[in-house]
Amino acid sequence: MADAKVSAGSLRKVRKYDGTWEWQACVNVTEGGRRRQMRKMTGIACNPQTDAEKGSGRRVQATGKGARAAQAFLTEWRQELVTQYATPQDSEQSQMSVLEYMDRYWSSLAIEPVTVDGYRKLRKHLDHEKLRMPIGEVTPTVVQAWIAAKRDEGVGDNTIKKAFDQLRYACRWGVRMGELANDPTAPVKPPKKASRDPNPLDIGNIATLHELLDNLREAGGTHAIVADAAELALNTGMRMGELCGLRWEDIDATHIHVNRVVTTPSGGAKLKDYPKNKERRDVPLNASIRAVLDRRREEQREFQGDDLDGCYVLARPHDAEAFMSPGYLSHQWSTFIASTKVRGVQGLLPHFHDLRHTWATQALINHIDVVTVASILGHRNTSTTLKYYARWMPNANAVAMSTMDGIVGSKT
Repeated sequence: MADAKVSAGSLRKVRKYDGTWEWQACVNVTEGGRRRQMRKMTGIACNPQTDAEKGSGRRVQATGKGARAAQAFLTEWRQELVTQYATPQDSEQSQMSVLEYMDRYWSSLAIEPVTVDGYRKLRKHLDHEKLRMPIGEVTPTVVQAWIAAKRDEGVGDNTIKKAFDQLRYACRWGVRMGELANDPTAPVKPPKKASRDPNPLDIGNIATLHELLDNLREAGGTHAIVADAAELALNTGMRMGELCGLRWEDIDATHIHVNRVVTTPSGGAKLKDYPKNKERRDVPLNASIRAVLDRRREEQREFQGDDLDGCYVLARPHDAEAFMSPGYLSHQWSTFIASTKVRGVQGLLPHFHDLRHTWATQALINHIDVVTVASILGHRNTSTTLKYYARWMPNANAVAMSTMDGIVGSKT
């Protein structure tokens, strides 16, 4: 049994003699180079097998009636098999603490440092008395107790869901790597993440904001840069990091070419060559955008000269070759907007990113087609645009039918 290995297991639907259907758990045990499949009825009813499920009908991640209970059965039965066939090699990494194993998992990810930093901010929520044990000893019951404890401590469901997801990804990775016997999070239902509704400005608040930004600009220095940054966000729908990474050579007579973005991993802001969706995009200029850019260009020329190659549009005061950090810009914006009466449609103070939401919602309200809006925002798919902004397309069907009535309708 020294080389025995237990597979992750799967579920399938089996029809019984009385015509009813039941989940069956299946696990492969490889021992001495020979593999045998072990099956066990769960006693948990399921919906009849569909045509699409015919054949083996196996489901690694089962869904439908009784699926969660069947998954829990499979997890517990597989754990019994792992214990039965356990070897010293099976338990080597599983003896690491939960936090140690999370750090091991995060270190294995080939992703941007700023993304890893975001994950590690959840570490404090995983450093909990309910999870202070070897990763291999964590059970579904332990995970459920941890979720309940975090809720009792007043931690929001969104935060718990994010931390839970990281624990789940790490456990799944551990099973795939052969380091963990099972995924204890598999049968656990996490809190449902509540999406934060966009908080764009309506027309009245947009007009008020323009007046306040004009006043802020008159203060000069950093205040003027923050005012111009807000005007650009409001008129282009660009993200804060994209605006901070914008150089003068990225702008021609007709377009802003979004070529880079400033991110904020641990240790300070960092310039990255591609924006969020990994594809460069172009934002057409209009009169309002040109006015802001002309004002910024003239201000920089006063201390930088006519040669602005390599200089940033939202540069630090008196140093046009250094970009303004998104963190600093966000702080300055928050300080400014908190002193005003400007509120978004949710009745809340608008974040800087809500200026992007404002551009998007106003575009859709004014019947600009969703494909164009998605392209300017830099959304890879229009489904992303619709997910956040569909509610701001009032009477879109009625407008379409009225338009088509004038085109193909009867003239009598």
